Amino acid sequence: MKKADIITGIVLIIFSILGIMEISTWKELANVSISIKFYPSLIFGAIGLCGAIILGRALLKGNIYTVEFRWATLIPVAVVILLYGLAIEYIGFVIPTLLFLAMLMYLFGERRWKYIVLISVLGAAMLYIIFIKMLAIQI
Repeated sequence: MKKADIITGIVLIIFSILGIMEISTWKELANVSISIKFYPSLIFGAIGLCGAIILGRALLKGNIYTVEFRWATLIPVAVVILLYGLAIEYIGFVIPTLLFLAMLMYLFGERRWKYIVLISVLGAAMLYIIFIKMLAIQI
């Protein structure tokens, strides 16, 4: 697993660097409040950061995590994702996103309701600000 993590980390970092280099060649649009480079740069930066974390963990600590696959979790998560996609079409963005985040946290084992509510509200607010306000995406 350590070798796979090292390779994965390096590939993600290289992919991130190549993506950022490509984005830097894009021309800016006039009369736009936010650069067209913002969101792709954010994504490639996050990919690079994840690659660096994976690489660092593999080099410093070896295999420190295990992944357990459970169908009992996969099927409910798939249903929640499907319902979320349908709910956005009919209800809008905010309420389905709150419920989506809360249900996923519950399905993945979080049982502290104060924590679920706090993360769901903050997550939905952050996503609303980024996509609706900053990126002006109509949902």
